Order: sequence, then structure tokens, then C-alpha cells
Amino acid sequence: MKHFKQFLAENANRLDVLKEKFKQQLMTLNHIRKPQDYDLLFNKIVAADPSRNKQYLQWMLNLIVKKNIQLSDLGKVHSDLTIFERVKPRLPGDKRDIGRYKAYQDLYDVIKVYENKSVESDDRKNEIAKFGKAITKVYDGSEGNVYIPHSKEASCYLGRGTRWCTAAVSSDNYFDSYNRTGDLYVFTTRKGEKYQMHVARGRAITKQLYDQVESPDSEFFKAVTRNVEFMDSVDRPLRPDHPFFKDPLFVKLMLNDQRVSDFALIYAMRTGNVDIFNKVAPRYKQLLDQMKEDAIEILPDADAGLLRRWQNVVDMLRFIVKNWR
Repeated sequence: MKHFKQFLAENANRLDVLKEKFKQQLMTLNHIRKPQDYDLLFNKIVAADPSRNKQYLQWMLNLIVKKNIQLSDLGKVHSDLTIFERVKPRLPGDKRDIGRYKAYQDLYDVIKVYENKSVESDDRKNEIAKFGKAITKVYDGSEGNVYIPHSKEASCYLGRGTRWCTAAVSSDNYFDSYNRTGDLYVFTTRKGEKYQMHVARGRAITKQLYDQVESPDSEFFKAVTRNVEFMDSVDRPLRPDHPFFKDPLFVKLMLNDQRVSDFALIYAMRTGNVDIFNKVAPRYKQLLDQMKEDAIEILPDADAGLLRRWQNVVDMLRFIVKNWR
């Protein structure tokens, strides 16, 4: 018992030393003025260290002040350090020292092979059924499956094996924040890859599209990018040329779900993806016929200033003229 009390005292003293050492940097970095707010922040960082003696805390603090770890990523950090702690005895000797990892990505590159990224077991459908109305099945077929979670617990289940903040179980979970503004779609492909899409609620995209012809507003296009997010399992945004946008699972969904279809139409015209445009455009025949007619009338007589000012709209109209038959 005496040894354990000594351990606690020494560990508490070490935490106090680290807390004071990084105080000024963390307060400045996070615009903190009140000491009690710093206490809350420091305790949040400490909680992200899964080890009994908080042996990873200094490593985390160093990377946080270097802006290599974001506070919003603490849930992922906790999960990755938990895996690291579990598999450390199996790692090569030079990979067992946390201090050797100069960046957070370096750690993840080592432990990612130990993550559970496989498709769920044969009992998955039964497990999902237990969630009842908390999970909506959007698509379930040979290409994979797509679900919409309606609770934090459902989001954590569907996001198992990912690093999504909406699936975090040991730190801040942002499901409620996203869910307030629109649905989350969770894709699992035939290969077991997982992707997540968030579609913010708002006026129908097709209505907004047509409004551009009479009242162009380039902010709309920024809003489309901002309000529709696609992330891979590591929580990185998907680039327009990502293979997933050609995956049969995505193609199936964009032809069957109006909200995804709306996004696909915008995505195709923004990125010049004729293949996706040809697949989804027939659903918007009346809209595109009218926009093409307007474009043919407007573009030849538009002055250079207007064309420059509404470049996004002009590019969209030119795309329609060229590709809509």
C-alpha cells in the first residue's frame, strides 16, 4: 500500500510539473484567459492518455503545442494510444518508445494495421436490428450497404474501426452537432472500406441551381462544398478524383436517394465529371433543358465583367451546354 501511495504522489507531482510547463503555450494557443478554463483543458488532455501512469501525456502536449494534434482529435488519439498500449510488446524494439514518433501520423502508420477494418460479421444485420429506429437502412445489396444513424450509439456502432469524430467513444463525440444540421450517411463497400457523408438540410439544391441563372451567388457553391462532406475512414476529406465516386455503391445511392442525387449533380458539374453527370442528369431533364436554353441565350451577350464575377455559374452553364443533350 505504501508503494502505491508513493506512486500516486509521484505521478500527481509529474502532472503538476507538466501542467505548469505547458500552461502559457496552451493558454495562448487556445485563447484562454481564465485559470479555471485552463484546468478544464488540461484535464481533457490528461483524460485522452489511456495509460495508468499517463506516460504518453508529455508526447501529446508537445504535439498539441506544435499544432500536430488538434484538440478535436483527442478522441482519435485516445483510441490510437489504446491500440499502441495493447500491441506495444509485439512491435519492433525501435517502435515501442512513444518519444520516437515525431508526428501523430507516424504513430498511426504503425498501429493502423491492428485496427479492425473488416466488414462486420454475419450477425451484423441482427445487431443493427437491435437499434430499431435509431438506424435507417438506405441501401443494402451486393455492392455494400448504406445506413443513416439517428443516435450517438448507432453512429458509434456503424463507425467502428474508423477515426470519425462522430464515432468516438472515449472522448468528445460530434454526432449530435452534425445530426442537428442534417443526416449522416455511412457507406461500407464490398471491400470493407468505410466512408461517411454529411448532407446539411436546406432548400432543394435543384431549386437553388436554377436560381443561379437569374440571381447568381457564388456563395452558394461554397455552401454546397461546406454543407456536403465526404470523409474516408481516417476522417480525411475525399478528393474529387477519389475512386469511391466511381464505386457501384455510390452510383447506386446517387440514383436512388434524392439528396445524394442532388449532391452528385453539383459534384459532377463542379469537377467536370461527365460520367457521373450522364448517370444522374436524366433525373433533372426539365431543369437542365431550361438551364441550357437560358445559357445559350445569356452567355453570348454577357460582358467580360459579368463572366468574371460569376465564374462558377458561367462554368456550370458552359458544362451544361456542352454535355447535356
